[in-house]
Amino acid sequence: MVHPIRPQRSWTDTQGFPSYWQDKDETETRTLDWTRELSGDTIATSTWTATGITIDSTSNTTTSTTATLSGSKGITEVTNTITTAQNRILTKTIRIYERVK
Repeated sequence: MVHPIRPQRSWTDTQGFPSYWQDKDETETRTLDWTRELSGDTIATSTWTATGITIDSTSNTTTSTTATLSGSKGITEVTNTITTAQNRILTKTIRIYERVK
């Protein structure tokens, strides 16, 4: 499903996913803040996965993760999985909605 309008740049969709508009020819950087979920722990590793969008690059600090995304197609779920210093595995998913001009 492709959405032809762009009421706002980001929002939380009806299923609770943080959601963003992105033109198919845009490159956007998305950052997730994990501070609340970490409860004093830190990020040891971070992995991003997606289908229908290209993950150009990734990085992380001890409390946040970042991915640069391009080539949006339709509605895409992008998932970030982290492993903490205390060996906990946590996951967050965002949705990217392709905007038709």
